[in-house]
Amino acid sequence: MAGGWEQDKRVGYGRYHYYNGDIYDGTWQNHVRHGHGTYTYGDSGAQWTGTWNNGIRVVDSAIPTTPDNDLVSLCASTHASAA
Repeated sequence: MAGGWEQDKRVGYGRYHYYNGDIYDGTWQNHVRHGHGTYTYGDSGAQWTGTWNNGIRVVDSAIPTTPDNDLVSLCASTHASAA
C-alpha cells in the first residue's frame, strides 16, 4: 500500500495491490475506498474509473474500460457472463 495512514487506517490518496492482482488507485477514507479512484482487475486488465462511497462503487459515475479502451468487448463479455 502506497499512500497515507492515520490511526492505522488508510486515508487520502493511495494505491493498493490486492493478492489476486487487482489494483485500486485513488482516495481512501477510514480504511475504505472513498472518493475518486480507478480499480483495475488483474485477470483481465479491465478498469472502473469513478466515484466510491464508503467502499461501494457508485455505478452511475463509473466508466468501464479495457486495456485497449474497447467498451464494446467489455459490455459484450459482461453481458455474456450475466446470462
